[in-house]
Amino acid sequence: MIKNYGFDGIDVDWEYPQSTEQGREWLALMQEVRQALDTYADDLSRDKGYAKEARPHFLLSIAAPAGADNYNKLPLREMAEVLDMVNLMAYDYAGSWDNVTAHASNLAPSKSNPKSTPYDTNSVISHYISAGVPSSKINLGQPYNGIGKGTWEAGVYDFKDLPLQGATEYFDREAYATYSYDNSTAMLVSYDTVDMALAKVKYIKQNKLGGAMWWEVSGDRNDSGSIISNVVREMSGADGRGIESKPNWIYYPDSQFDNVKGGFKG
Repeated sequence: MIKNYGFDGIDVDWEYPQSTEQGREWLALMQEVRQALDTYADDLSRDKGYAKEARPHFLLSIAAPAGADNYNKLPLREMAEVLDMVNLMAYDYAGSWDNVTAHASNLAPSKSNPKSTPYDTNSVISHYISAGVPSSKINLGQPYNGIGKGTWEAGVYDFKDLPLQGATEYFDREAYATYSYDNSTAMLVSYDTVDMALAKVKYIKQNKLGGAMWWEVSGDRNDSGSIISNVVREMSGADGRGIESKPNWIYYPDSQFDNVKGGFKG
């Protein structure tokens, strides 16, 4: 797919290895993929007559679990050695499958109402770092949906449809989470507001994480209330240097598509 479509890399989402043995198999797969990506990069740089230092670097990442039952099956330190990014799925902590109302993407635990925070992002990230994953490789995953009764799926609303008519948005300072509630319908929807997303930018910076990722972008708004636009603006900073960038590699001579093979021209 990289050869044909000119992709920058590969993200692998295995939900989830059911044993430590399968966790080791995931590691072996990532090691093989890393080797294949590097070999192809070497071939391309030789074909162009570039020094090895100028070869492209194709990215390799995973969608990483936030639940201890799942991440404890993974050899995280060894996986981090071959991965460029660990995209932490720090959302869907609660949903229609639960009997108790809880936050879906909170940063911190609630001591006054622990049932409302079965998971918390800060504890998960602390575990990943202590297990050997460099903080700079961890991307904080954030939701583009709200967990309630739902629209397109049971219990799920797109962020662009929130807050629902008649609902008021609230901030849980203890759990560091946002939600909306409608007294007349007793409807609670847990989701990240723009302000919550910006608070997570501060968390990312304070903890020296790699960045942010979302699932999934079609749920965002296309106006001034867009989460990704506000986050990019906040991350970029006044000098625009807060977000990593590098020139695109556009040489894919093995592509079956003429526009990709021709360097994405016309």
